[in-house]
Amino acid sequence: MSAIRTVVAICLLACICAGCSGNQNSKMNRTQVIKQNKAFSPDKVSFADDMDVVFTDLRTSDEGRFFKLMFEVMNAKAGDINSPVYQIEWLDTNGYPKAKTPWKPLLIKGNQKVKVVEMATVPGVSDYKITISRKGE
Repeated sequence: MSAIRTVVAICLLACICAGCSGNQNSKMNRTQVIKQNKAFSPDKVSFADDMDVVFTDLRTSDEGRFFKLMFEVMNAKAGDINSPVYQIEWLDTNGYPKAKTPWKPLLIKGNQKVKVVEMATVPGVSDYKITISRKGE
């Protein structure tokens, strides 16, 4: 009976490991990356460079008097490491700039998603624009 349990445990472990080792990004090509990023309005997200970073989620909320932005980016290349930088420009209801974050780095390993949460540091912000670029440019 214990031999059967051992075999079942080994099979179960092998199935789990095989499921985890699958590469969800290996089939994503350049056209898919561009198409997925275009789903986000270009007046909200802009790319200063051509890169394999995909926005997979973008949400906003109001936290009292302050505007909160949450976004998720994914490395579209499984084996590579992307290290882009991003900057957020906080805008008022008329689209005028109120503040801007400094450039902030991201490190996105292959097959990884990174979540970012930012909050405006000044009240009266109701909109944003994210610019993402290659590190050091």
